[in-house]
Amino acid sequence: LERNIAEMKLVSSETRFRSAIDAIDEGVWDWNLQTGEVVFSDKWPRIFGYELEEIEPNIQTWKNMLHPDDEPRVMQTVSKHLDGTVESYESTHRMKHKNGKWLWILDRGNVVERDEEGNPIRMIGADLDITRRREWEEELNESRERFRSFAEAAADRFWETDEDFRFTYLSDSS
Repeated sequence: LERNIAEMKLVSSETRFRSAIDAIDEGVWDWNLQTGEVVFSDKWPRIFGYELEEIEPNIQTWKNMLHPDDEPRVMQTVSKHLDGTVESYESTHRMKHKNGKWLWILDRGNVVERDEEGNPIRMIGADLDITRRREWEEELNESRERFRSFAEAAADRFWETDEDFRFTYLSDSS
């Protein structure tokens, strides 16, 4: 009876976990640092245009998709987390989609298991495609820059205030 109850609790817990993973818009990964094996959620490869069966379940898959210009910075960030210098891993970088385009990814994770000497054994995390957010930020920055250029060139003075009526922008006027 106790075994049946424990099995039912385990199934219930696993169901809740799977439902949570399915509910978020992120691809989850579980990396065995000793073997290099990575267990990817079904959503992880789909972010990049693949099905789970099309990718190799190892860290090299991730490294092959990582933008070469971002790799040194990202690997340094990973290393800092693995050696305990920083509490958690977080990086924004580019990764290659199956169609050849570069996606902006917010990648976060934590070491969840260490050996007796404190060496990392296992790390779990998630990737979120933030490409559209980055594009919106760029568009907003370009719009702000156009406004500032217009305001600086205008004969009249322009200003902007925050909700407490403090000046956040004041144009130069001739």
